[in-house]
Amino acid sequence: MKMKYDTTNTAGKIAVMREFEETKRKPICLVVGTNEWSPPIQPTWNWRDYDYNYPAEPEVELVPWTFKTCPHLATAAFRYKSLPEAGRYDPSTKAYYFPSSVHDSGIELSRVLTSWDHLLSRLEVSFDNGRTWLPCGTEEKR
Repeated sequence: MKMKYDTTNTAGKIAVMREFEETKRKPICLVVGTNEWSPPIQPTWNWRDYDYNYPAEPEVELVPWTFKTCPHLATAAFRYKSLPEAGRYDPSTKAYYFPSSVHDSGIELSRVLTSWDHLLSRLEVSFDNGRTWLPCGTEEKR
């Protein structure tokens, strides 16, 4: 099991104690010399005989949509992200693109078939008339 903090040093131990004080969420415990983490306990902070820690949060990866995973796009608007390497997008132009159809290989925007990978890497989507912009992909835990 991957742990959130490196408790082999004082900074990691302090981080565990600080998280407990701030959240009141009990850490899991390991008897030194064993490999079995026990359920959350009230810590005594006896670092000589025990190790305390929190499980690491799962890493999240953004993956392109597919034909099956793309959301309902009837109210969607797309725009190009402001990418420094692109050098061509000016956010003040507010150029929005609206989907006309969805295909196995991507979405048709302004009569151009745009691949799922291109959507994720270069565009963002809004479902609320441009108030919030989201990535064109799905989060998956690793």
